[in-house]
Amino acid sequence: MPEQQKLLTSIILNIHKFTRLSHIFQTAVQGIRELLAADRVIVYQFDTQMNGEIVAESVLPEWTSCINLQIEDTCFRENYGIAYQQGKICAISDIYQGGLSDCHIKLLERFEIKANLVVPILIHNNFLEYEHPEDQIDQNLWGLLIANQCGVTRDWQNSEVDFLQQISIHLSLAIQQVHIYQQSRNLSAVLEKKVQDRTKHLESAINDLEYQSQVLAKIDNAVISTDPNGMIISWNNAAEQIYEYKASEVIGNSVTMLYFPEELKQMQSLVFEPLLSKGNHEIELRNRTKSGREIYVDLRLSVIKDDLDNIVSVLGCSTDITERKQAQAKYQSLIEQIPGVVYTSPLTATTQYAYISPQIQSLLGVSREAWEAGFFNTWPYHVHPEDRDWVLEKLQDSVAKKTLFQAEYRMITTDGRIIWVKDTARPALADDNQTWILQGLAIDVTDRKQAEANLIESNHKLAITNTELARATRLKDEFLANMSHELRTPLNAILGMSENLQEQVFGPIKEEQKLALQIIEQSGTHLLELINDILDLAKIESGQIELNCSLINIAELSQSTINFVKQQSTQKTSD
Repeated sequence: MPEQQKLLTSIILNIHKFTRLSHIFQTAVQGIRELLAADRVIVYQFDTQMNGEIVAESVLPEWTSCINLQIEDTCFRENYGIAYQQGKICAISDIYQGGLSDCHIKLLERFEIKANLVVPILIHNNFLEYEHPEDQIDQNLWGLLIANQCGVTRDWQNSEVDFLQQISIHLSLAIQQVHIYQQSRNLSAVLEKKVQDRTKHLESAINDLEYQSQVLAKIDNAVISTDPNGMIISWNNAAEQIYEYKASEVIGNSVTMLYFPEELKQMQSLVFEPLLSKGNHEIELRNRTKSGREIYVDLRLSVIKDDLDNIVSVLGCSTDITERKQAQAKYQSLIEQIPGVVYTSPLTATTQYAYISPQIQSLLGVSREAWEAGFFNTWPYHVHPEDRDWVLEKLQDSVAKKTLFQAEYRMITTDGRIIWVKDTARPALADDNQTWILQGLAIDVTDRKQAEANLIESNHKLAITNTELARATRLKDEFLANMSHELRTPLNAILGMSENLQEQVFGPIKEEQKLALQIIEQSGTHLLELINDILDLAKIESGQIELNCSLINIAELSQSTINFVKQQSTQKTSD
């Protein structure tokens, strides 16, 4: 017995020395077989269906090894499972005399077993986890510790049974110990992994925060965060530049300090309601600086939420657009001085980006507020019905092709007057680079159109006058041609008779008579030349004569003219 106790202590120490079940089991079966002088000792482990596998074995060389053998024993499940669950120990000195079932005897015969000692290995259930606590029992059958005698039958001694039972208890403790050890290692590994991941996450977060801090310190936009109640919790360098406040002056104060008191009532509808509805919002607002200076900002807001979808802060980014607003005001002032209607019309169903200059009031009798609030949609109804179809078709073609639209058409004012406008527009992208708009200029050209109509009428009348003038000229030419023929005939007779009288064909004449006849001849000749000159002028006007330049005796021309004028003068005097 002392030797048995000594060997038991050695086995138990070796069992608890290892942290791997395979080493523990192998140490146990080897020591048990040697101590009991048995032919075979095995550790048999059950699965959830009460089938099992031999996971450790110590066997003498002359007997069959069954290590790692998987056994499906329905006889055991039906006849012995519950008994072993309750702690039954089975010591059979002769399998044929032990009251075993035939199927159980056949199973033992496969392994040449004559005598069998079986002790259950039970695990306390405070060590196990149950899905339903009401199903929990005090202990669970993990497996069996079995000693076999193969050559001959054997009467198992009580000390041997107690010994095997003590080993079973320590194996149960060792199994729990190893399981706890594995759980600890797994938990440690999981915790270490979580610590590593958390450390990496924190390092990454710190790096991100440092990077964000560097970015926020360098960007030109004011980045301000507040808690859900609007109390400022962060304030970057750009915010100090734009608003003139140091971070220490604003952190912990309400963001309303940046707004004019008269505009605070509008903040709920303009800012907070759309922000809470969408989670983000962008708007242009008027702010005030520490010195009270008025500035304009483009404010972009986003809500920050935790894992439970609760708002923890609001992040705002403000861009100073004061200079742009001032430029827009100056530009608008210039636009409003243009003698025409400058407009920006969205090509979608929205009033965003809609603008029209005040001249629309004088052009059509419509206020700019009414036009911007949706009157763009009724623009076609102001176009004259006779021009509407072709104007709309041309506009749609320009919009589709993104080309210049230019047209002159009639419009009807609110008081029923018909006016002419020259409309020039071009499709363009708005500031968001997404919305297409139509930017144009409409000028009242009614006076010009009326002047053109008057000019056309005057030209028509002038054409009629020219036709009448041409007819009169033709009649004049015909008259001159006939008159010259009628005058030449008697004039030639006068000149011929004058020449005969001077040659005294009809008898002698006095010197005074001769002088008179010379004057008659000269005057007749001059008259004939005048008739020829009139005919030449008529031919010149009709393009039927060429002008031949030649020398002339000025003295003779002057004398001839004097004589003619003298004769006319004498006649006038006598009259």
